[in-house]
Amino acid sequence: MRPSDMPDVKRISDIVHADLTESDAVFARRLELFPQGCFMTVDGYAVAHPALVGMPPALDELDYQWPQHADALHIHDVALLEHRRGGGLGHSVVSMLLAAGRAHGLRCSTLVAVGGKAGYWQRHGYSAHHAAKSHVIAGYGAGATYMWRDLTR
Repeated sequence: MRPSDMPDVKRISDIVHADLTESDAVFARRLELFPQGCFMTVDGYAVAHPALVGMPPALDELDYQWPQHADALHIHDVALLEHRRGGGLGHSVVSMLLAAGRAHGLRCSTLVAVGGKAGYWQRHGYSAHHAAKSHVIAGYGAGATYMWRDLTR
């Protein structure tokens, strides 16, 4: 991903996550913080960054800082337009993100599953983790689930 991709990221985000949109500046900040965790695909994107287990950033949080002792790769977003789903692209993108986390020495990966997608993430080895700040998770909408998986295996 490059800064020039931000209009496409925002367009895709507005389609895929219409109820959970974030500002252009949030995506640009994530790219600035951890470019090796930001990818563009044909009709999709992925954004991930280091974090602490149990401490996900709030939705649309512009002032997020990379924790000094980060222990997790937080997958902030994987968004694919409908016609790109189901063909293995999402699996490839998740694999690239997890490889970036391992390469950075992070021991696990976390995310907030939204829109009833917890089952999708379970198929990628994630399970619910209840140690997250509940008020932050609530900001991701009804049914949001904080999840994690081990990256050391």
